[in-house]
Amino acid sequence: MSRGHPKWVGFIPVAVVLAAGIVLVTAQAPGQGAMAPRFPIVRDWSHRYLAYGNASFRAATLSQLQRDPRLAAAWVQRNVIGALASASAPGRQPWRRNSLTLKRDWAVSLGNVDTSTPVPKEHFPAMWGASFTNPDCANDFVVFGIRAGQATGQANIVAFNNLYLYTTCSAPVPQTMWAYYVGGGGSDPDQVRTSPVLSLDGKEVAFVEDRDKGSGGAYFHVLKWVAGQGTIGSPATPGSGGSSVRSVKYSDSGNLRSSPFVDYWNNVAFVGADDGKLYAIGPVFNATSNPAVLGFVEVGSVGAHLTSPVMDPNENRIFISDGSSLHSYLVSYGTNSVTFSDPKTYLISGDAEAIQDAALVDVDRRRVFWFARKTFLTALAIETDYSFTSTATKTASIGQSSETTIRAGAFDDDHYSGKGGQLHVCGKASDSDQPRLYTFGFFQSGNEWVWNNSTYYVNTIATTAGECSPLTTFKSDKDRLFLGFEGGVIQMWELPVTSSADRADQSASGYNGGSAGIIVDNRSSTAEANNIYFQTVLASSACAENGTNKVCAVKLTQSGLQ
Repeated sequence: MSRGHPKWVGFIPVAVVLAAGIVLVTAQAPGQGAMAPRFPIVRDWSHRYLAYGNASFRAATLSQLQRDPRLAAAWVQRNVIGALASASAPGRQPWRRNSLTLKRDWAVSLGNVDTSTPVPKEHFPAMWGASFTNPDCANDFVVFGIRAGQATGQANIVAFNNLYLYTTCSAPVPQTMWAYYVGGGGSDPDQVRTSPVLSLDGKEVAFVEDRDKGSGGAYFHVLKWVAGQGTIGSPATPGSGGSSVRSVKYSDSGNLRSSPFVDYWNNVAFVGADDGKLYAIGPVFNATSNPAVLGFVEVGSVGAHLTSPVMDPNENRIFISDGSSLHSYLVSYGTNSVTFSDPKTYLISGDAEAIQDAALVDVDRRRVFWFARKTFLTALAIETDYSFTSTATKTASIGQSSETTIRAGAFDDDHYSGKGGQLHVCGKASDSDQPRLYTFGFFQSGNEWVWNNSTYYVNTIATTAGECSPLTTFKSDKDRLFLGFEGGVIQMWELPVTSSADRADQSASGYNGGSAGIIVDNRSSTAEANNIYFQTVLASSACAENGTNKVCAVKLTQSGLQ
């Protein structure tokens, strides 16, 4: 499909990616100086919701590759890394794991987490890795935000390195790379409820502090960390030894569920607040001044809990929901200012909490998928075009209308590769709140792949009621889907789903409340590669301390779960 801009025809050589200067780079390993050229990993929640396929890369100009490193990274992950991994180990069967790697690698306590309510399932960790293909004990790290207040005396943001159990990483595995308390306020926890975002070099972390459970307002922080500073139980305070934090209070209201989305090219973050406004904040990374509010738009009324915004940087079109309606805006950049124009709105439900997760933006097809729990009649998967025109809007029932939250679905690798493929979403059984995996296909009409919203598989996830995490898909040796379920189970499904009789291929139990958002690290034939990371939703025995269950940071392998 024509995107209205110049195209590169045919296969794009890696040399072009090299010219872009954003994928194959001389990675500056945090705290280690220059390294040899390699493919670094930058993985956060936004890579999961902004869906770039091969068609986007074939149509991209050099400037578009520079504008959003997620685009080039997605292409490298699907088209280059697998070949490099196989070539680097020609005598091995790529991705074959020994039996030891099928066990849980680690689950570590995040300390005195506020458990008065569950950890939000939309909360993802973020990862920086020195290479897609070679796990690095010293330099690869995963960042977790923690719902912990100043009164607890512990960290509210932490990073672990030394992630890999069966390679040369020395004990302890994992190791606390750094831990800080960032915030202030009264006795209520200053919660890091939403997902952190990393700079491309990994040296800075942007995140939102929901001060005093929101009563103290929402603060946007950019932390420059230093390895070795702090532990979870004895956190460092930024400002010494080269560490620092740049901050702005951007709203007097809190922020229940909106994670920041960073436009790397313009160095601006977009994030919502519970006053119903979407804010633009900058500068974000590699700056000396504090970030400032550059503009905002009123999306919903005061008290509306906005979802995380997702932007197609090629068109500067941003998508967000206030819970009951879908909203879209065109973003324009000025000198120290951002403006929002060309608003589009589409009413979904009379329930102000119908949509609680971010939009899944299918960039190749210029379509946006939304997932709603309680519409006027049923739970829905909804597809719109970028303009929300009624003729281009389609819906599909994914079970009964209920209070149980429906979170974002995910595409399989065939869809990203331009073969139609499948869309997966965790819906509900028709007569209960038992979770079900709904799988939709696409059919070809001319040069377009069209969502088939009328024919689908419905597969059993569990026979008890509960909510799923957002779904995460990733292809290594096989295409796989990962999800956490409220019953304390993590599941792995091999794709494609071929009938309603299919069931999960692997599962892991003992994670109370299931998982929050799941991220993956890499695709490689190297031992200890191919892992998933998440935070448990509730305190679990998997990381108990002195007989007390704790909220855990967890690493499991992609190929099997135990």
